[in-house]
Amino acid sequence: MNEKHLQRYAEILVEHGAGLRQGQTLFIHAEVAHRDLVRRIAEAAYDRGAGLVRFWLNDPLLQAQLVRRGRLEATSARSPWSPRTGRSPRAASSSSTPSTTRTPQPILPSARPTLPRSGAARR
Repeated sequence: MNEKHLQRYAEILVEHGAGLRQGQTLFIHAEVAHRDLVRRIAEAAYDRGAGLVRFWLNDPLLQAQLVRRGRLEATSARSPWSPRTGRSPRAASSSSTPSTTRTPQPILPSARPTLPRSGAARR
């Protein structure tokens, strides 16, 4: 995609897809392969008056290394700096404010301990 189309696509996403309003925070969760688009979205969001643009880039190749070579218990843990996207049951029923005391969810919920492991797995 050329630069002009990429920029216009980002503007459309911010203006119409996200419906961003002046002063709002925009959260972006994308794969590292889409970083150029994420940069354009951030630019468009700030041009439209976003108060803050927060982003989280996921690398599927690093996730694959966790599954292949990482410790089994690490596949179900979240790091302290992972984005918190869920809400506690109380917060969800009483308001739209996200909870910061959410129980960590597995990164790979479908991973099972019986999966074959390649390479020298560390235990």
